Amino acid sequence: MPKLSEVLGQQQAPPAQAAAPTAAPPRLRLSQVMPEAAAPRADFSDVSVTVSPTGQAGAPAPKQRTAAQAAARSVLGLGTRNVVEGAADLLGIFYDPIADAVNWVGEKGPTTSSLITGQPERYFPRQHRAREMSDMLLDGLGVPKPENAEERVAGDIGRGLTGTALTMGAGGLIQGARGTAAAASNPSILSRLGDLLTAQPVQQTIASATGAGAAGIARENGVGPGGQALAGFLGALTPQGLAAAGAAGLRGLVRGGSGTGMQQVIDDFAAIGATPSVGQAAGNRTIQGAENILADMPTSAGVVTTFSEGQGDKIATGLQRVADNLSKSADSTSAGKAIQRGIEGEGGFKERTKAVQAQLYDALDAQIDPATRVGVETTAKALPEINPAIPGAPNLSPLFQNARIRGIEGALERDAWGADAVGTRPGMPDVVKEAGDTLKAQSDDIARINAETAAEIERKNVLRTSLGQKPIEFVPYPEMGKPEIDGEIKALLTGKADGRLPYQALKKLRTLVGQEIENAGLLSDVPRSKWRALYGALSQDMRAAAEAAGPKAVAAWTRANNYTSAMLNRMDAIAHVVDKNGGPEKVFEAAISGTREGATTLRQVMQSLPAEGQRAVTAAVIRRMGRAVANQQDVGGEIFSARTFMTNWNRLSPEAQATLFGRYGKEFSANMDRIARVADNIKKGANVYANPSGTANRAAALTYGGALVASMFDPSFATTGSLALGGVGANVVSRWLTNPSAVRWLARTTALPRAGVLQAGIQMQKEGRANGDEDLVVLGKQLENPEQLQRGNGETADGSN
Repeated sequence: MPKLSEVLGQQQAPPAQAAAPTAAPPRLRLSQVMPEAAAPRADFSDVSVTVSPTGQAGAPAPKQRTAAQAAARSVLGLGTRNVVEGAADLLGIFYDPIADAVNWVGEKGPTTSSLITGQPERYFPRQHRAREMSDMLLDGLGVPKPENAEERVAGDIGRGLTGTALTMGAGGLIQGARGTAAAASNPSILSRLGDLLTAQPVQQTIASATGAGAAGIARENGVGPGGQALAGFLGALTPQGLAAAGAAGLRGLVRGGSGTGMQQVIDDFAAIGATPSVGQAAGNRTIQGAENILADMPTSAGVVTTFSEGQGDKIATGLQRVADNLSKSADSTSAGKAIQRGIEGEGGFKERTKAVQAQLYDALDAQIDPATRVGVETTAKALPEINPAIPGAPNLSPLFQNARIRGIEGALERDAWGADAVGTRPGMPDVVKEAGDTLKAQSDDIARINAETAAEIERKNVLRTSLGQKPIEFVPYPEMGKPEIDGEIKALLTGKADGRLPYQALKKLRTLVGQEIENAGLLSDVPRSKWRALYGALSQDMRAAAEAAGPKAVAAWTRANNYTSAMLNRMDAIAHVVDKNGGPEKVFEAAISGTREGATTLRQVMQSLPAEGQRAVTAAVIRRMGRAVANQQDVGGEIFSARTFMTNWNRLSPEAQATLFGRYGKEFSANMDRIARVADNIKKGANVYANPSGTANRAAALTYGGALVASMFDPSFATTGSLALGGVGANVVSRWLTNPSAVRWLARTTALPRAGVLQAGIQMQKEGRANGDEDLVVLGKQLENPEQLQRGNGETADGSN
């Protein structure tokens, strides 16, 4: 039976010239059935030799064939080879990596034999790749091979179409399996894979043919593997893909990136009701500079100025809306009043904290009898240290000591150690009265006895005098008058002094000192520091009293004392704010002062205010942040200045920004950050090619105007036409740069057609395997991966916009 090559006219070598088969291995292998050299050696004695563009000898020119033989050879022979090789190429995507891994494992290390022959020894026979096996099978069957460039390129296209047909067929089978149990367990993967393989069948077919053909033509013209892969990729894109690539080039030129950052800028502007220019959105300094120049050109200044003013108005309106949502019409005056009212007014910070403080100390009072005498040792020791005397100058010391603190010191000593204080103790008045009555009765008895004794002695002395005897001298018993009785009583009371005070008295003294701390100002007769020191000493004596009363009293005292301490610390921090002279405006200024370095005062003030007061302060800050300076304002005073906003924004430390904006939730804080980014974008864009004096831009405008006038003297009016056309061009460009649709179009991600990318990925893998370029293989897999085809910004992977 004749071979297929004989029927189709394939030139064969004589049987005697066939290559000798290799020695048979111990077991049957595929290479025995389809040996690599199974095809007979061709005899080229009667044909000419061609030279390829690369300078290498090409295939022999084919012999002449009849039309029937040529048609049969092309359709049956080469067509069969293309189909089989196309299927093998597709199979190789999965099989070849396995064969390569097996071959790598089967190689022995360097041996003497391998070093001599240059061929590595193996543990087991080398495994062929899918294309090698298909070629050996086809060569063994005598299926003809391409003989010239046209047939080779046609073969490339045939193999590509075969692969496309098989992948689409597999996709159809997968789609048909969606209703199976396997699909039900993971429907998303099957659905996406099936849709990918069957998407846009016409475009897939075209892309496959054009990609394979382009790569083949590049190969036949001597282009290297990388160039072939690029040609195949571009060819697979189809006209729709090439248009998308052109759009991507323009967008990349403008924005220099993926468009994600540009879209973020657009979103930032949109959040406050504004739109950026192309330069502002892209951040391209060249375009920003062009916008600034166009802003001073006669034919485009109106467009750019109108856009800038409208943009400023929208941003100002957006800021106003943010502030109004917090507090309607809040300004520095109303915010200052809110601070005063929120701290010192009815229901304010002071009133609220005092109410809580009273409740906490009531809980402590429930654990300690008010009449319990408690020690004041710490306080008595602290007073001389708070108000020290001048050593060795007892007369000068009072002149330099704080008189009120010195008075408190003396009074405390008398109350703790004096007799008068003892007399005020419960029951002591009765004791004093009884002692006084007793002493008075005793004094009366002495007086009576003295009187009776004196009378008796007087009678006796009369007799003795008559008898000439010496009279008896009367020595009365000492009598106690009021001073003596008072002295006795005082001595009695002094003996009962213990250096203590009733608990109720100690608590009241501490409360009064706390009030002095709250009310102490710059003109107070006692500095706040001295009151704080005295308050701390009294607190220690109260703690000692609580410890004597038991664990429950200690716990109650700790809660009350900690709260009171925090309250006083807060008052210390905001005292200079609420005590500020000059009205509510000065109070507001004092509250937000020092925010560049931190936010201690501001945070204390905000924490002391109710919710409406906090919103008023934040709204007032927002309203004034972006307000342009006086010489740039209009009658209403509401012109927005990005430069002023950024100056004020940078004057707020991160802590101050968190204090002002972070208390209303993450979204509010993010919105303020977004406004800051918008203002910073406008400010930076305006600085590109900036000329502070304005002379350069004015010079450009005057130069253009002068040139236009001078051109009128050109009889041909060619110069005038050129200048006018340039002016029109500037106007058109300025309109395009400020057009929101143009900005959005430039920000969009350019998506390549799904079918083109899929076929380009498959083609790239084929070229990579054929040339041993693993980088191309990896890149092709990435393009073929459905996950790589997902696009953002509202576009789909099939290229729709």
